[in-house]
Amino acid sequence: MSPHYTLISCMALLTAASLSRADNTPPPLVTTTGNSEVKVVPDLADLRFDIELRNTNLKTALAQEAEKMSQLVAALKAAGIGERDLQTSQVTINPVYQQENGTYAETAKIAFFSVSQTVGCTLRDIQKITAITTRAIDAGANRVSGVTLRTSRLRQYRDQARVMAVKAAKEKALALAGELGSKVGKPHSITEQSSEIPTLLLGNSFAQNAAAAPGDSGSNSAFEPGTISISATVTVAFVLE
Repeated sequence: MSPHYTLISCMALLTAASLSRADNTPPPLVTTTGNSEVKVVPDLADLRFDIELRNTNLKTALAQEAEKMSQLVAALKAAGIGERDLQTSQVTINPVYQQENGTYAETAKIAFFSVSQTVGCTLRDIQKITAITTRAIDAGANRVSGVTLRTSRLRQYRDQARVMAVKAAKEKALALAGELGSKVGKPHSITEQSSEIPTLLLGNSFAQNAAAAPGDSGSNSAFEPGTISISATVTVAFVLE
């Protein structure tokens, strides 16, 4: 190939590369973030009850734990909680060692075994939280490790919050572009993040209040669920025209 043709080929490649870089140049953008929050009255409650037993004999502790757990599960079922709304954890075994006299240093001798297990249940009538907690304590639960309120219509409220966030982002973009004498075109990119903030009730204090509630039904104990927050954040980059 002659030098003349080589020079033309190189110029053609450089021109194509320049055009390619020009085509990849991003358009002028205005990027805004919209935030929204939807307050929802919860209609579901997730409760976690613990049973812990201690004994110097491991087999005895396991047998006692199994008996208490059977009583607790039976009591929850009798209270109207279906099997699909019940879940039990694996049994946890922790040996507790004796300490040196007057110190916190552990010896090699086991003082006792701590055997524990957790039952989780979902209530579809949150007004029964106090009544179910009272029954669980009566059946042998010695700790309420968690009470969480949430909604069964999470998808619906997330979609609602997302639409509100998109509108907020567009309104911001229009306001910013208008102040600069520009117009907002089509969206160039969109990113979204949603979250649910459930209501967490303090387990131990709630258990104490439930245990002190008069009667098995807990009907004399007022309970207001309040609201939970479902939020969405949407970031949109609009093309400026």
